[in-house]
Amino acid sequence: MCTNHQIRFIKKSGLQRIDQRIAFIGGVNPDGTTWQISQKEAIIGIESGKWIFYITCNEEFSKVIVAVSPDADKYLKAELDFLDLSLLMLLPDYPLGLQLG
Repeated sequence: MCTNHQIRFIKKSGLQRIDQRIAFIGGVNPDGTTWQISQKEAIIGIESGKWIFYITCNEEFSKVIVAVSPDADKYLKAELDFLDLSLLMLLPDYPLGLQLG
């Protein structure tokens, strides 16, 4: 069964290649605990139909999809991204004080 998850924060890798800029994505479970997975795990989950991810920006919903770089590398992007603006990269960095995992 496919489940929907809102991405609320990311962990940036510090790398510049479009397919390597995001190390992890994360969010908040209904019980208030946090979750995080690697970009690679998220891509596998999207492609297998296990997960649907989305973000909200200015109260607008945007599905997160798998994109392919000019070098044929897969990465996550929001459907509402345009030109070089990555809405995922505008999300807050993983909150300090929270444990990953």
